[in-house]
Amino acid sequence: MKRSLLIFAALCAASWTSVQAAQPTVDPVFASDVVDRYANHIYYGSGATGMALVVIDGNQRVFRSFGETRPGNNQHPQLDSVIRIASLSKLMTSEMLVKL
Repeated sequence: MKRSLLIFAALCAASWTSVQAAQPTVDPVFASDVVDRYANHIYYGSGATGMALVVIDGNQRVFRSFGETRPGNNQHPQLDSVIRIASLSKLMTSEMLVKL
Protein backbone atom coordinates (compact mmCIF):
# COMPACT_ATOMS: atom_id res chain seq x y z
CA MET A 1 0.00 0.00 0.00
CA LYS A 2 2.80 2.40 0.93
CA ARG A 3 4.58 1.63 -2.34
CA SER A 4 1.50 2.34 -4.48
CA LEU A 5 0.85 5.54 -2.54
CA LEU A 6 4.47 6.61 -3.11
CA ILE A 7 4.19 5.86 -6.84
CA PHE A 8 0.92 7.81 -7.03
CA ALA A 9 2.49 10.79 -5.25
CA ALA A 10 5.51 10.70 -7.57
CA LEU A 11 3.26 10.63 -10.65
CA CYS A 12 1.21 13.54 -9.34
CA ALA A 13 4.36 15.56 -8.67
CA ALA A 14 5.76 14.77 -12.12
CA SER A 15 2.53 15.69 -13.86
CA TRP A 16 2.28 18.96 -11.91
CA THR A 17 5.75 20.08 -13.04
CA SER A 18 5.00 19.17 -16.66
CA VAL A 19 1.75 21.16 -16.53
CA GLN A 20 3.58 24.17 -15.14
CA ALA A 21 6.31 23.86 -17.77
CA ALA A 22 3.74 23.66 -20.56
CA GLN A 23 2.27 27.11 -19.87
CA PRO A 24 2.95 29.34 -22.89
CA THR A 25 5.08 32.41 -22.54
CA VAL A 26 4.36 35.29 -24.85
CA ASP A 27 7.34 36.97 -26.45
CA PRO A 28 6.17 40.22 -28.11
CA VAL A 29 8.09 39.60 -31.33
CA PHE A 30 8.06 35.81 -31.45
CA ALA A 31 5.07 35.11 -33.69
CA SER A 32 5.76 37.65 -36.42
CA ASP A 33 9.50 36.87 -36.43
CA VAL A 34 8.91 33.16 -36.90
CA VAL A 35 6.33 33.74 -39.63
CA ASP A 36 8.53 36.19 -41.49
CA ARG A 37 11.56 33.92 -41.14
CA TYR A 38 9.99 30.68 -42.32
CA ALA A 39 6.83 31.38 -44.33
CA ASN A 40 8.58 32.19 -47.62
CA HIS A 41 10.73 29.10 -47.28
CA ILE A 42 7.72 26.88 -46.58
CA TYR A 43 5.67 28.24 -49.49
CA TYR A 44 8.37 28.31 -52.16
CA GLY A 45 9.68 24.92 -51.08
CA SER A 46 6.25 23.29 -51.30
CA GLY A 47 5.32 24.00 -54.91
CA ALA A 48 1.76 24.81 -53.80
CA THR A 49 -0.52 27.09 -55.82
CA GLY A 50 -1.32 29.15 -52.74
CA MET A 51 -0.86 29.15 -49.01
CA ALA A 52 -2.52 30.89 -46.08
CA LEU A 53 -0.72 30.81 -42.76
CA VAL A 54 -2.08 31.83 -39.37
CA VAL A 55 0.04 31.81 -36.23
CA ILE A 56 -1.52 32.43 -32.83
CA ASP A 57 0.88 33.04 -29.95
CA GLY A 58 -0.79 34.26 -26.80
CA ASN A 59 -2.58 37.46 -27.80
CA GLN A 60 -0.75 37.78 -31.11
CA ARG A 61 -2.36 36.75 -34.38
CA VAL A 62 -0.26 36.80 -37.52
CA PHE A 63 -1.69 36.12 -41.00
CA ARG A 64 0.35 35.75 -44.18
CA SER A 65 -0.76 34.58 -47.61
CA PHE A 66 1.16 33.56 -50.70
CA GLY A 67 0.35 32.59 -54.25
CA GLU A 68 -3.13 32.39 -55.71
CA THR A 69 -6.45 30.90 -54.65
CA ARG A 70 -6.71 29.22 -58.08
CA PRO A 71 -4.01 28.88 -60.74
CA GLY A 72 -4.00 31.98 -62.94
CA ASN A 73 -6.58 34.12 -61.11
CA ASN A 74 -3.97 36.39 -59.42
CA GLN A 75 -5.96 36.54 -56.15
CA HIS A 76 -4.05 36.05 -52.92
CA PRO A 77 -5.75 34.07 -50.15
CA GLN A 78 -7.52 36.44 -47.71
CA LEU A 79 -8.54 36.12 -44.07
CA ASP A 80 -12.02 35.03 -45.15
CA SER A 81 -10.94 32.67 -47.96
CA VAL A 82 -12.48 29.20 -47.87
CA ILE A 83 -9.74 26.57 -47.83
CA ARG A 84 -10.42 22.90 -48.38
CA ILE A 85 -8.28 20.86 -46.05
CA ALA A 86 -9.75 17.40 -46.82
CA SER A 87 -8.49 14.67 -44.49
CA LEU A 88 -6.10 16.99 -42.66
CA SER A 89 -8.99 18.03 -40.43
CA LYS A 90 -8.72 14.72 -38.56
CA LEU A 91 -5.03 15.23 -37.88
CA MET A 92 -5.44 18.85 -36.81
CA THR A 93 -8.38 18.02 -34.55
CA SER A 94 -6.50 15.20 -32.83
CA GLU A 95 -3.43 17.41 -32.34
CA MET A 96 -5.56 20.14 -30.76
CA LEU A 97 -7.27 17.64 -28.46
CA VAL A 98 -3.92 16.23 -27.36
CA LYS A 99 -2.68 19.73 -26.50
CA LEU A 100 -5.76 20.43 -24.34
